[in-house]
Amino acid sequence: MVATVEQGGGRPQGADPRQGALEADFGQDVVGVQGASRGPASSPTLCKEAAKAIPVRDLVAALKLDAAPGRDNYRCPKHNGPYLHVFDDNAICFSVCGRLDNIELVRAALRVSFPEALRWLSSRFPNARSTRPGPDRARAKPIDFELHAAILTFLIKHLELTYVGRRLMEQRGLDPDRAASIGEFRSIGARDWPDIRTMLTDQFGWGALQRAGLQGLGWFGPGACWPAPVSVLVIPYLEVEKVVAIRLRRLTGEDDWPPYWAPKGCGTPAVPFGAPCVYGHCARRRVHITRGEINAWTLLERRELAIGAPGPRAVRPEWFEPLRECSGLVIWGEPGDVGQAFLETTQRALDKSLGAEWLATHRIDRPGLFIDQDANGLHCEGLLHLVLEDLRQ
Repeated sequence: MVATVEQGGGRPQGADPRQGALEADFGQDVVGVQGASRGPASSPTLCKEAAKAIPVRDLVAALKLDAAPGRDNYRCPKHNGPYLHVFDDNAICFSVCGRLDNIELVRAALRVSFPEALRWLSSRFPNARSTRPGPDRARAKPIDFELHAAILTFLIKHLELTYVGRRLMEQRGLDPDRAASIGEFRSIGARDWPDIRTMLTDQFGWGALQRAGLQGLGWFGPGACWPAPVSVLVIPYLEVEKVVAIRLRRLTGEDDWPPYWAPKGCGTPAVPFGAPCVYGHCARRRVHITRGEINAWTLLERRELAIGAPGPRAVRPEWFEPLRECSGLVIWGEPGDVGQAFLETTQRALDKSLGAEWLATHRIDRPGLFIDQDANGLHCEGLLHLVLEDLRQ
């Protein structure tokens, strides 16, 4: 709806009520649906670096974002859904949008352009600087990924797929023994975390865990992903004889807590889930690409070749170069914004990696409407069988 202004002034009809509060608090440099006033001519505009250095919690308070269940959770202003989690130095939408910087938050919340967002930030935070108090992030040491992989490989070797993990696999119609022996899935009970941290610290030392970006593994409380210990499924991303990343799927805890967490350095792994089962084995065969590791494992257990991505936008173009000899691709994306984001991200990565000519000469299927995201993905054995039979024709 386009906002209109009555003769004689007054509030725009049909405008976001939150915007009226912002105008009252901060003046008319807040931008509406149709545009914005420029604000005082004497107000200098912040540079991009200074705008991004504004403490995120202060900005969220200024924007008056709608709170969502859970600590530091808000409705994402970009897609108007839950699971925007605010950390000390950034905000991440765990549903669709991924990481949002300060400028992107303002643009989404106030529906404004990039220059208009900078002007609003300049009027609200005139003293912002390009560096903020706290540790010097520029001097932070990069993650030692060799050490990262060594610690994760050690961890997987010393864990088992315990009762809670096996029960999840059985609920999904999967074989827990195969998941543990071939997929190397593991699980950790809520009470086992102190022993896990002690084992890793004794074996590698606290300094090594920091250099590997794994110091947050098993840490709960304020500022952590989960406020209390939870049981988790440990999902490994494997290369030959080593684990390059893990993702933890929450199995217990409150419903409004984030469902997944990954240690620092495990955001978008260098290889997709299922890579060892597919790379080098896909010549003249069809390969499935799924959002979610268990969806990929569901297909792998049914003797299909499949790789999985950890999120709708967590896809790397280099994942697909080893698939050049395959006969075709099947891209699974459930209905809705999340599935559409995954399809679009995967398509861009395929265009960049394999190229338009390759895609034009190979069969690409997108049976996403067959996934029921409210029932945990590829769960229905009969339906999945029918879809796979149809794809084989």
